[in-house]
Amino acid sequence: MKLTFVSGLIIFLIFTPAFSPAQQSRSSYRFTLESCIHFARDGSPAAAIEEAGFQRRYWDYRAFRADLLPRVVLNGNAPGLNRSITAIVLDGGNRAFIPQSDAFSSATLSLVQTLPWTGGQLTLSSGLQRIDQFGGGQDTLFWQSTPLVFSFLQPLFRHNDSKWRRLRANLDYRIAEREYRESLEGIAVDITDTFFDFYIAQMNVANAEFNVAINDTLYTISQGRYQVGTIAENELLQIELALLTARNELAGARLALQRALASLKTALGLPGEAQVEVIPPAWSAPLSISPDTAIAYARRNRSNFLTYDARRLSAREDISRARSEAGFSASLSASFGFNQSADNIPGVYRDPLDQQFFTVNFQMPILDWGRSRAVVQAARLEQERLQTDLDLQEENFVQEVRFLAEEFLLLQEQVILAAKADTIANRRYEVTKNRYLVGKIDITELYNAQSQKDGARQNYIQTLRRYWVTYYRLRQQTLYDFREGVSIL
Repeated sequence: MKLTFVSGLIIFLIFTPAFSPAQQSRSSYRFTLESCIHFARDGSPAAAIEEAGFQRRYWDYRAFRADLLPRVVLNGNAPGLNRSITAIVLDGGNRAFIPQSDAFSSATLSLVQTLPWTGGQLTLSSGLQRIDQFGGGQDTLFWQSTPLVFSFLQPLFRHNDSKWRRLRANLDYRIAEREYRESLEGIAVDITDTFFDFYIAQMNVANAEFNVAINDTLYTISQGRYQVGTIAENELLQIELALLTARNELAGARLALQRALASLKTALGLPGEAQVEVIPPAWSAPLSISPDTAIAYARRNRSNFLTYDARRLSAREDISRARSEAGFSASLSASFGFNQSADNIPGVYRDPLDQQFFTVNFQMPILDWGRSRAVVQAARLEQERLQTDLDLQEENFVQEVRFLAEEFLLLQEQVILAAKADTIANRRYEVTKNRYLVGKIDITELYNAQSQKDGARQNYIQTLRRYWVTYYRLRQQTLYDFREGVSIL
């Protein structure tokens, strides 16, 4: 039994299920809008690209976190060989060139810890060296050991890159997490558009088939009326032309459906031979979303505001670097440990001698013709420019969220009105068609009613499309699920 648009609309609004399993078999798929979005988030090519991008940033962050932990490093060379003629000073002060040949090897095991709060570095190491000298009729072997050496290097009054890098890395990873969630919501927006492209193409084909059937019936009836002289030839030709136009529109609608189906399969990563069926999204209960509430969730959840913080942090870092490079700076190096040398390995670990090293290097500009002050001033002015730019970007984003929330509230009302107009237009068409069949009105009025019916149907579907696209855009802009009442984090 063929359903009319009125009865189909009633089923569409009332009995459409909220969720349907996305996959019935390996080559047959049945989607609601919600299940289509879930399928796209889990396995579409776009989702795979976003997942790979997030994983790369995740492992970059893991590498940074690993840099904060102590590192064990083994450095060495084995073997090393040096054979050359070297200038030496003799006992009488004369210089002479003598051949030199030696082999050397060394190994040092170090435990290194960077101090992110101060930018310093602690090192605990142990090393062993060997030198073999050849020539002069006698070979000589030397060993040297540093059983334990504790070293400390600390920059003073300098830019602490470790501290700023830690702040940037933590903030960048938080941004990466938010941007990944936003990209998944962006996939929902794109898939909603693609879903409705296919659904509207299906509706256009069904409507075109309906119009062809109706016009074919009218043409058959009109031929009989023309033969008995109740209508003029002009009206018959008008009906025949409408039939040809309907057939042409049906062919175009079927081609558009094939394109929309191919686009949906590509977006979902489905094989070309897959059979796809979509269930139109049902109208749900209206949501009461305050624009101010949407803005509050956007400030709390969106990556934009973390990105603004990251850019402000970068500007503060530039000022810190400029100030440190412009003024007095120094570095402290100190080490304490033990060492020994001998001609055998046991000897280098017997009665080790202590070793100490301490130095402070400093640099203080005396005259730079105002360069240091200019560099600091430039960094400060850049910070002010950046702050003004970020304030403007933040205000624009807030306004975008506000208008998006207001548009969504308006679309809720428009969907209800469009659905009612669709029902009325279908009813008017049925009444007009019946009146034409009994000869009460002419064909022009019937075609006007048919055109209004088709227009009302298109307006309803397009309004429903804008409603769902706007809803998922609002979710993307706030990272908040307004139906479930939870943040998407």
